[in-house]
Amino acid sequence: MIFGSESDATVYNPILSGLREKGVKTELRICSAHRTPEKLQHIIKETSADLIIAGAGLSAALPGVIASHSIKPVIGVPVDGNYGGLDALLSIHQMPGGMPVLGTGVNSVEETCEAVAIALKKHKSVKILNRLGENNSLTKRIYSGVSILEELGVGFSIVEDIGLKFDVENEILINLHEFGQSLIEREGALIINVPILKDSTPSDSIKLLEESKTGLWVGLNRVDNACLGAVQLLNIGFSGFSRKIGVFREKQKQKVLESDERERKK
Repeated sequence: MIFGSESDATVYNPILSGLREKGVKTELRICSAHRTPEKLQHIIKETSADLIIAGAGLSAALPGVIASHSIKPVIGVPVDGNYGGLDALLSIHQMPGGMPVLGTGVNSVEETCEAVAIALKKHKSVKILNRLGENNSLTKRIYSGVSILEELGVGFSIVEDIGLKFDVENEILINLHEFGQSLIEREGALIINVPILKDSTPSDSIKLLEESKTGLWVGLNRVDNACLGAVQLLNIGFSGFSRKIGVFREKQKQKVLESDERERKK
């Protein structure tokens, strides 16, 4: 667990206690992405943890910075500072493609503890639940995620109705979610929710603030990040994905470097 400040103690202390009650070996570090960046890089490099919980409020860059330096799954916990924690929630959830942070709701202690305990179990495959029908925009977003699963060699399936088809013990469920739709809940299930909107407005962020109180989330329309985050979770039980994730991240890095080089030559 890495939190940005002692002022976050009202959130991280209950999470720490909750995880230890569940028998999860946990270490807490206080480190700032902005004020102690060198220390943060050292902690990330040296840790043997299977998963990193990162929490911050105000300028909540900490979980995203950690995700950029590690292929371990990162669960981001927004801490209530200003705007009811909305600023922290958006900073943590709205990551660019290829850099997933699995965000919780603001100050979500119980949800975090439950998600971590389930995530540390060994899962084998991914299921994508699409209850939203078909349209070109959504199809493209689903393909962006599916292509990652295919590239990394992960078993997956796409269903329109979860019914009794969801194997809680072995599958990670990616739920494509429209605001106002009922959330999928299964005891002991590991579910990553992806909010889907063709056109978003500022008021939609308030809907996210409310609905994200349950479960794990990635950014708006980020099916790709949900899929990559799922692979990082699968990697806990089967480290054979590490090299493939590393190669995938290196390709992303090269795309940025090539873009920079093209712009410099103009």
